[in-house]
Amino acid sequence: LYMTVQNDLLLRLKLISRDRFERPDAYSSLKRSVYQTIEKHGVLSSTQIADSMQLPIRSVRRYLESLTQNGLVSREGRGPSTVYRTTK
Repeated sequence: LYMTVQNDLLLRLKLISRDRFERPDAYSSLKRSVYQTIEKHGVLSSTQIADSMQLPIRSVRRYLESLTQNGLVSREGRGPSTVYRTTK
């Protein structure tokens, strides 16, 4: 359990520090908010996230792609039935 928590924290720190150098703060903040929204609700589609956060769907999909590449979010399904959930 300790290693899982430690790995989770390392992944989150990697995401935060990577964004600090690659993207503006607003991008980092919104991406973290997308992650927290998924974490809070469990499983959501990109449309549900965009609607609940009042963000453009293209922006949400960009954040989700980054979160997926960083291993923080997993993608399940294809097309309109695609949903996202946190991996840790």
